[in-house]
Amino acid sequence: TFNNNSAGSITISGAFTLYGGTFNASTGTTTFAAGFTHTTGGTFTHNSGTVAFTGAAATVDVNVTETFNNLTLNKTAGVGQTITAGDTLTVNGTLTLTEGSFFIGTINAKGAISVAATYDGSTGTLLIDGTGDQSFQVPSGAILPNIILNSSLSTIDFAGTTYTIPSLILQAGIFNGASTSTTFSGVVTILGGTFNNNSAGSITISGAFSLYGGIFNASTGTTTFSAGYTHLGGTFTHNSGTVAFSGAAATVDVNVTETF
Repeated sequence: TFNNNSAGSITISGAFTLYGGTFNASTGTTTFAAGFTHTTGGTFTHNSGTVAFTGAAATVDVNVTETFNNLTLNKTAGVGQTITAGDTLTVNGTLTLTEGSFFIGTINAKGAISVAATYDGSTGTLLIDGTGDQSFQVPSGAILPNIILNSSLSTIDFAGTTYTIPSLILQAGIFNGASTSTTFSGVVTILGGTFNNNSAGSITISGAFSLYGGIFNASTGTTTFSAGYTHLGGTFTHNSGTVAFSGAAATVDVNVTETF
């Protein structure tokens, strides 16, 4: 048993590996500056403290899922924390995205979310599905990972004017586009909730667009679909703007008729 049942900090500069026994993290901050492996045995107890991943590029590898209280990603600028494919880090308290990025796996935020202007985005997925209000504003300069928003009380807003986001799955809650341009480099799937862009700020969706539920309020300026367009449920509102189909060969599939 490793105990730190106090607010005293723990900093592990080398790789951390838990295969058996019990690791009781600090009630303050426990910092992992290299790899974090907990795959085959033992018990990790977050002790209602904060876990911080810092330093150079490293990998988190857990047995499908690991639960933290507060989690901070504050990597060296321009490098990432890889979460092994298929793994999910669940954060019951506050998730703070400060610097660097995370790749491949999923962070499941159940509580408050804070994103700094220095955050570099990622190819990983941020799942937001807590029962309370998890609303947050993305500062100018920040880059988001792939987003799954499934929190009916939560709203994502943007303080800056121009953003590029890998992909969005909207199941519940409100997503408000940026004032000048919001670009999705991947797919956008709307299953519920409300997507708003009630301004002349452009929307560009480079991947397939699918609307099966909820509401999609297009830009009062131009909304561009560069791949497939599917609308078989939910509500599409043209907002008196322009819809543009661009890019390579693609299919438009609607429920008999669509009005632009």
